[in-house]
Amino acid sequence: TGFVALEFVSVAILGHYGTKYLSASSLAQTWTESTRVLLTSGAVGTLCSQAYGAGQMHLVGVWFQIALLTGLVISIPVACGNFLTSTVLQPFGYPQEQLELAQRFACWITLGVLPQMAFERFFRYLQAIAVFVPTMLTMLAAVGIYAMLATPLVFGAFGWRGLGFDGA
Repeated sequence: TGFVALEFVSVAILGHYGTKYLSASSLAQTWTESTRVLLTSGAVGTLCSQAYGAGQMHLVGVWFQIALLTGLVISIPVACGNFLTSTVLQPFGYPQEQLELAQRFACWITLGVLPQMAFERFFRYLQAIAVFVPTMLTMLAAVGIYAMLATPLVFGAFGWRGLGFDGA
């Protein structure tokens, strides 16, 4: 989805900020993406599509609400997994500084766990009822806006020093 594009923007900008930051963000994403895959929900699309095809609009809404509720529950261990990034990756022998930077990056991207979960479910819901354009335009706009904001957040602008690594 577009969340991969958002993270690509971060990685591209951090590549210009410094290789140790690029390495740490990529390392963090390796772990966090493996847990955030739990947030994708193909089941809501299948169940909503079947209800929509059967003309049972009430069930479409019920399945969507169930998907949001289960997604909320699943988001808790995913967020906890993000907060354990350095602990999980430490046995693989990465340098401590890289683990600390990866942990910082993982903590910041944890802020996106709930929005990603909600968007994924809403995206599948809209797909099920054959509405495609709004989600595509929303994701394109989000990536575009983030790309414009991320550079000043990292490097600064107009005399402001920026947030550095944490701005990505």
